[in-house]
Amino acid sequence: MNFNSRIEASRFLNKPHIKFLDSGSCGQCFYDMVSKKVYKIFNDFFDDEYYSDYNAENILKFSNVTNSTYIWPNEVITVGDRVIGYILPYIKGVDLCKVNPLSVNLSKLVDDLDKVYKDNIIISQNGIITYDVMYNILYGRNGINIIDSDEYNFNCFARSYEEILKNNNRNINYAFKVFLVNNYFDDFVKQFSELKEMYEDLDVESTIFILNLQKKLSEFLSFEVNFLNDALKLKNKKRIKEKNIKFKRLLD
Repeated sequence: MNFNSRIEASRFLNKPHIKFLDSGSCGQCFYDMVSKKVYKIFNDFFDDEYYSDYNAENILKFSNVTNSTYIWPNEVITVGDRVIGYILPYIKGVDLCKVNPLSVNLSKLVDDLDKVYKDNIIISQNGIITYDVMYNILYGRNGINIIDSDEYNFNCFARSYEEILKNNNRNINYAFKVFLVNNYFDDFVKQFSELKEMYEDLDVESTIFILNLQKKLSEFLSFEVNFLNDALKLKNKKRIKEKNIKFKRLLD
């Protein structure tokens, strides 16, 4: 997508069918209700002294790595010969930090995570190293999707496939463990050395931890727990201090 000037690009972003979605450290995202696409515009574009050093080759470097979890840019947006952003397919889902963990079906989550780990194998075989994953996860009926690959890189330091896969899995393991437990079931998890060790060990897959957490909660309550909402009586008695919060939530 190319515009002849910044004014033309700005006018396009202000059209009625273009909806502002969110902003982050790198740019602002807009949803096109007609094309069903998302436009990410880099923050540099909105500066008075506009300057862009982005290039299409770097932005689209992962586009040929097919998987169902990680959503890559598939086209750049330019003003003249300057890259100001890129285009993504629109994914229906909610930011993980806006999802109430008490409402999540744990069995479905395990199934959805299994697919992510399979895709981690694919991207790791292609030498892709993920970064800053936790707050770029979307969760919905169609499962888990991960967006915003701006900080990802190909293997630049001759890491082995096993090292790359470990890094990518750790990002997932940490995100989903703290999503379910932090400031909700920390006290319960700490009661059991094995469960606590699984929670803190980033090399233990989150699916294994979830299944063991589910089992322990069910044993305590004498019925099968499939939603954390069913285990509210085992929830933390006190909220933990803000400085100790590992996962910042944006719940209504």
